[in-house]
Amino acid sequence: MTFTSPETMTSKITTIFLLVSAAVAQTKPHPPPKLSQALLNSLLPPRSPSCSHSVNTFSHNHTFTPSPHYWAKSTPGWEHLNFLTEISSTHPSNPNRTWTARIGTGGNIYSFEGPFGEAMPPQHHPDDNAPWIDEVWQTVGVNQNKNKPAQGDYYFIHQAGAYQKDGGYTSEPFYAPNVARYCDGNECLFASWGQIAAVPTKFRSPMLYVNRYRDCGEGVMEYTAAMHNMDRVGDADPDTITYLNAPWGGVRFSSLQSVLLSDATSGKLEIEYPIHRFGLETKYPNLDTTGGFTTFAQNLDFADGLPMPPMCGDANGYKMLKCPDDETYDSVLMKLIVRYDNHAGESGVYTQNTGEYTLRINVVPTVEIHQGCNGYGCQLYFWNNRNNMHIKVNRVLHWTLKGERMYVTTDGLNGGHTADDFNAAFKAGDEITVLHRVPGAMRSEDNTALTFVHGTDPESQTEQWVRSKNRMRFGFTTGTRDYTVYTINPKVTLSPGRTFTYRQFILVDNFDNMENRAAPWVDEVSMDMYEPGEFNGETISLYSANGATTFGATVGSSATCDAVPAAQVKCTGVSFPQATKRALFAIRCPNASYVGTDRYALSPDKADPVRSYLCAGEDILVRPTWTLLGYFTEGDCGDLATLVYDENYCHGSDVSDTNAPSNAPSLTPTSGITSGEPTMTGSSTAMPTAGKSTKGTVMPSSSPTTGKSTKATAMPSSSPSSEPSPSPTMTPTTAPTPSPTVSPTMAPTMAPTMAPTRVYPTCLHKRPLRFSFTECSYEKFVDAIANLMKRWRICKNSPEKEIQLILKAKDHKHSIDIVNSACLAASSKKSKTYLPFEFIANSKKGTFEQDYFNGGSSWNEVAKRPTNNRRLAGISSSVELRKEAKRIAQIKKLSSRRGIQWPTQIPNFQNCNLRAVTCCWVKAQKLTNQHEPTDNTDVCYADFSKSPASSNVNAGFAIFEGPLESEDEGPVNCHGFAWSSDPKRATHRLKGNALFEVAMYEAFYKQGYVKALPGAPMCGCVEQMPVVTRADCTEVSASELFMLTFVPGNVPRVDVVLKRQTVRKQTCKGGTGGIDNDLSSYYNRLVQEGQATEEERKMLSKTIVGEGMCGPAVHQFLKKKGLVSHEPEGDHHNHTNGTLSMEN
Repeated sequence: MTFTSPETMTSKITTIFLLVSAAVAQTKPHPPPKLSQALLNSLLPPRSPSCSHSVNTFSHNHTFTPSPHYWAKSTPGWEHLNFLTEISSTHPSNPNRTWTARIGTGGNIYSFEGPFGEAMPPQHHPDDNAPWIDEVWQTVGVNQNKNKPAQGDYYFIHQAGAYQKDGGYTSEPFYAPNVARYCDGNECLFASWGQIAAVPTKFRSPMLYVNRYRDCGEGVMEYTAAMHNMDRVGDADPDTITYLNAPWGGVRFSSLQSVLLSDATSGKLEIEYPIHRFGLETKYPNLDTTGGFTTFAQNLDFADGLPMPPMCGDANGYKMLKCPDDETYDSVLMKLIVRYDNHAGESGVYTQNTGEYTLRINVVPTVEIHQGCNGYGCQLYFWNNRNNMHIKVNRVLHWTLKGERMYVTTDGLNGGHTADDFNAAFKAGDEITVLHRVPGAMRSEDNTALTFVHGTDPESQTEQWVRSKNRMRFGFTTGTRDYTVYTINPKVTLSPGRTFTYRQFILVDNFDNMENRAAPWVDEVSMDMYEPGEFNGETISLYSANGATTFGATVGSSATCDAVPAAQVKCTGVSFPQATKRALFAIRCPNASYVGTDRYALSPDKADPVRSYLCAGEDILVRPTWTLLGYFTEGDCGDLATLVYDENYCHGSDVSDTNAPSNAPSLTPTSGITSGEPTMTGSSTAMPTAGKSTKGTVMPSSSPTTGKSTKATAMPSSSPSSEPSPSPTMTPTTAPTPSPTVSPTMAPTMAPTMAPTRVYPTCLHKRPLRFSFTECSYEKFVDAIANLMKRWRICKNSPEKEIQLILKAKDHKHSIDIVNSACLAASSKKSKTYLPFEFIANSKKGTFEQDYFNGGSSWNEVAKRPTNNRRLAGISSSVELRKEAKRIAQIKKLSSRRGIQWPTQIPNFQNCNLRAVTCCWVKAQKLTNQHEPTDNTDVCYADFSKSPASSNVNAGFAIFEGPLESEDEGPVNCHGFAWSSDPKRATHRLKGNALFEVAMYEAFYKQGYVKALPGAPMCGCVEQMPVVTRADCTEVSASELFMLTFVPGNVPRVDVVLKRQTVRKQTCKGGTGGIDNDLSSYYNRLVQEGQATEEERKMLSKTIVGEGMCGPAVHQFLKKKGLVSHEPEGDHHNHTNGTLSMEN
């Protein structure tokens, strides 16, 4: 049986699904959504719209077959108890973008196979009591107030299950029970009841874990988790989860030995070597200090690519420290320069004590670092750049004892390098370059890799439910575990009733592709916290006939139990947690059934210890089963207390949960049964999902999603895929070539004798150069090169000359053109990912946006809005307008991290030659007792010929000042923005965001401004707008991260990528002598900064004329029309004594 994504035909909110048989195509209404589908979708955040199409074939299989990979000891014998589903994504031509995952009953991944083999550790747990219980990819929750190991109390809740620590009761592992599952199209969803890991225990688990695994194709999986605390405020002893691992996980070291963190500034992957031990030397980088992703590669070859970074000593001369990049460290920088010829020798004492050949090397006195480098990651090359000779070092006992003697070990006792080899390779004055080496390592292009995209943690800066910055932990483990730990710790508090969600991504591919592949997914990562009752959810009704022993469920307020006409509704609940409703379960043991909220009801022990995994009166290895039914008021379902739940009771067998395997191309319709997530007729939502219907969504209707998101990352179908950038890989060779160069130098060396021989005609290293800037320009490149030259101290050219040389530019101007063109190309590429302006309203009416900006859409209705709900501030009381306005709030979140396209299709915003827009309003939705906006300007006149598309006339005008005044303008509010003539500037690139902020979010959503001046556009280029005295002003800026890479070669290249963009809006700052929040003053500032011309400023002043200047403006306008206004001297606002005459 093949399951594919649904094709929908929508009429209002009724969704019809097509069932295509092999013989004849026919249509029928799809049954209501399955219970598990509704429950799972309700708790999970929206799907990423970028994860919407694929060439891969996605399949899911629920039939157990043993894993083909190596697992420790007795682990394979328990797999049949753990296995729930296998999901796979197969690329038609690229095996490096193919993966297979096995899902345990806890809904967690316990096996993940990629091009590198099995990624999951082999389960060599120290106590041999955790087969697929600990070292798997799972969520873990901890109540730190109850977790007291020193007192023998362990409170941490595993998604995977409980340790085998309860004697015969757990002689077979107890894996966390699955309570709901659903597979369709290119995704599978699972829910489980998490278990206290350390058993026996006196604690009860309140944790419901939900996961969605969605195939995005091209080796990308969307990995989404929800963690719900099923306790409620008012319980006798409610639990609060204060520490999360989301996920707890890691990799099999023998499959993936190299760990690389993405740099927050450059976005480049940087090797972590040696890897620190987990728990002792664990690293705790905050997510906002990374580039948003972490990569594990098979085994990168450092011999020709990774020198040890510069190291410094601490004040006590003991520890080795990594030197920061932004200062000079002559006093503490460790420099290893050989002091004497032929003076290195064996240290007999150390050789005897260590059992390894130990080499003593005298160096020119430098900072003392008593510490050495021992264990994994300390196999090194000592390289001489002068002659490209080297020796192999196994470990360092002391870097610089007393600041002048090194002690290192080699394989000298077994034919390896000795003191004689060192003395032959190094002479006095030679600098020792330290390079990492790894036995069996491969070139980067031969490595495949696994990447976790965890995001950069914007939520810790914007959301109050984040206690502090979210972090990562990683490190290697000792012994035989074959395990590198990796975990994310969201710093949130999961109090009773709350649900925390986290959407991440997992990628497999060739290592060299990873930087370009992972970066676009960083902005798709999101976290959110849902409060109980934040969404209504779908209605769930439980049915049974009088005297029956079974019961069933329907989803949707209008659904009926068609298969059993005599069945009656016994109780009604919802699919999303509520403050006054509790999670209801159907629990089965061989001789007992229970329906209720006590998850331990059929267990024999009610106190210490509590054993959820036992059935009272049964053999100790008989396990109960649990099915989640929804969220119901305590006691409402008493009639069902001992009945057995039958998922097919109300609808027959055709709607049972997916158990048959699928093998369907992701999101590609094929013949077969369509198993989707339809919208129920009569539901309060128009979304094809089962949850969170009352709050709307920003997701397109073709992508089934649920609920709110901290980042409504909706993307149109035209958005770029996550394919690798077409530019070549920028991973450089980062060490001297092991063999001597044979090409002659092209210019005299600029370095002292001890510096490496260079084959490029510059002082800069032959490897690619990478820099990051918050503003991309030639000037920034010059500054970066200058700083680099200052640090290296071996350059004699000017930075400008070095840039010209490395770019092989004809002259200085050519250098500027090359760099600035690359900057502009990066911005242009980023703009292709911008949100289409028409997506904001998402109206099916093609002219909606034009109507809105002309003041004539449904959004421009003057209607009373609620005043007692801050979330709905500014929203009309009509249901439709409320949904649409809620969408504005969601787009607001999205616009902080993504650009919005300029609406060139709307006549109001075509030909903005002055690069300025104004909006003017005369009416507002009712705010307390007012229908009027805040008055901040005077309107002089409106010339209808400037905007015929808005006024629907080709000529005519309205005068609002003077003796020809046609009507009283009343209170008017005008607000605008302007942008730079430089297309590289953020104000130019993000003018669509400025339009959204001014015209939709601030004016419509927050203030309720809706009506335009008669005959004029509500918003438009200033050339089309009425002439006014002034306008408020908003400026959009961006905090951006550009990565610039110089790639050497016969044709050198500068590649620039805009890696990160955070959009901000603020009140405009006036230029010199100007005032803030004034469009004219801001435009003067643009002129002062060279971003607009004086001639353009003068043209703007004819539309925004200044305080008290309406009279002259009207006079000039009438004069051009052949009407001359003869005014008496004095106040030009007073036209009561003026006369008019026709000019001859």
